[in-house]
Amino acid sequence: MAITFTITCTEDDDEFARKLMQLLNEYGAVEKPDEENGWTIELAKELIRELNHRAKTLLRAAADGEGWVSGGEFREEHGDSALYGPTAAITKAVKRCIRNGKLPEGSTSPIKPTYDPDNPSWQKTGGYTMTKHDAKVFSGAFAALDGQ
Repeated sequence: MAITFTITCTEDDDEFARKLMQLLNEYGAVEKPDEENGWTIELAKELIRELNHRAKTLLRAAADGEGWVSGGEFREEHGDSALYGPTAAITKAVKRCIRNGKLPEGSTSPIKPTYDPDNPSWQKTGGYTMTKHDAKVFSGAFAALDGQ
């Protein structure tokens, strides 16, 4: 008898998800990433091709940082205005790629800003995150495009 479970984990570093997958693997479960609903190298390459330089720089930094970009460090390296606009450019590129059939319907930005939840007023982002899976995918996509 075969039983199929679909488990969706929203965070790659979630301790509960890791323990659950370890337990399921002990009983012979096979883990398959959901490529149908997630980023693949080919889809990531499509998005990267649509981005301007500033947006590519931020996305590459998130991929190189294994899913984390410090807002302060990024500003230090690229200038105080370096984070003005790249996430909007990424969101617009995702929507454009969906409209042009290059990304599946429902695709969203692979990168998300982080803020201090204890500060309800305007603030600069503390950094940007992406899942570890997406960081690996985008690293692979950048490597493939750099090799062309």
